[in-house]
Amino acid sequence: MPRPGAAVQTRAVEPLTGAARVDLFGSTLLEWRGIRRNARSVVQADATATAGYQGLTATVGGWTALELTGTGDEPRPDLRVGGAGPAQWSLWAQVGWHRPGVAVTLGAIRDWYVRPSADPSTAEAFAAVRAQAGRWSGSVSLYESLDGVHGAYLEPAITFHHFLNPFTGPALSWATGVRGGFQLGSRNPEAPAIPGAEGTGFTHLIVDSRLRVTIDVAWQLAVLVATGPELHFNRDPATKRGRDNFQADVRLWWPLQAGLSWPLRRD
Repeated sequence: MPRPGAAVQTRAVEPLTGAARVDLFGSTLLEWRGIRRNARSVVQADATATAGYQGLTATVGGWTALELTGTGDEPRPDLRVGGAGPAQWSLWAQVGWHRPGVAVTLGAIRDWYVRPSADPSTAEAFAAVRAQAGRWSGSVSLYESLDGVHGAYLEPAITFHHFLNPFTGPALSWATGVRGGFQLGSRNPEAPAIPGAEGTGFTHLIVDSRLRVTIDVAWQLAVLVATGPELHFNRDPATKRGRDNFQADVRLWWPLQAGLSWPLRRD
């Protein structure tokens, strides 16, 4: 699902453009900085609006995750416990500079985490640089805490695009990537429900290979399905499975995401 920087394209933007997007997906795995954030399968929804002028863009967006079943037996203390309902809300805004093959963005995000006893929140400023050359693309994102938590966070990523079918009919793409996380400053959550690594240093490394199918339904509405293996290496204590037990440092996931996106996109 789109998050800050995710909607940034490395193509040049034509003068005086505007666009809006709405997505609704079901997903088996909701992760944030290498941390699993869902106790059950979730429905994710987002909406964005973008205005562009001669390579410059301004984008605002909102995002939420809704757990459809109760989580009363959830043993991980950093996740939501209770009946069905939203687990997280996010609002963000960013400005971007685009040239063919390169995109730079600056912005801010506010996250609210829904929990039984209190609803903690965080605010962060972020900057991202993304480049693409042939089948390779890479990015580096930096987050600096403004409220709720402390410390800067760095997330580099590199992706190889095996193929993209640009023809009419269903669009098929396959990409393999590596992404990681580094806590640059001490991040000691002010509330136990706020995710994030304690201390500094390496937080996670993820190797994934994802196949995505996009099917044009009607009126620019598309059905998207994405799946593929993810190999996680985690140091983050927020991946705890129980109050006194932790998940293995290495774990294999195979998430599935399916939903609707409007308007149609093939990139």
